[in-house]
Amino acid sequence: MAENEKMEAGVKTVDTTTTIKDEAGSGVSEYEEVLKTGEYRLSKPYRFGDGPEQKVLKFPLKDMTGQHIRTACNNYEVIQGRAVLGMAELNKNYLAYIAAALMDVEPDFVFDLPVKDFERLTVYVQRFLIGLA
Repeated sequence: MAENEKMEAGVKTVDTTTTIKDEAGSGVSEYEEVLKTGEYRLSKPYRFGDGPEQKVLKFPLKDMTGQHIRTACNNYEVIQGRAVLGMAELNKNYLAYIAAALMDVEPDFVFDLPVKDFERLTVYVQRFLIGLA
């Protein structure tokens, strides 16, 4: 079994939490680093439209306000043509709208990210909203 795998009750699970080393050499999760720095390091350089190539995004999760949620809701309703249904915190599209509002970019900026980055950003928003931080 790989280092990140373990068996629990006969089920193999894989830990997908990536740990990075800070200056002191102690391990912190990428999510904790994003909370601390307000920045997200992309898995590879990214260019949206005619904009500059980026390797790091401003992603100030701990500065999120109700205004970001309102902006995300309004944008979601206008673009999708309907309100968010069900438990919004589990809706991947809605979480992408929140990420876009938080970064002050258009939603397509988030939707056009490489899938690895899209998934991480939306999971980070979800973790923050439901208190898994």
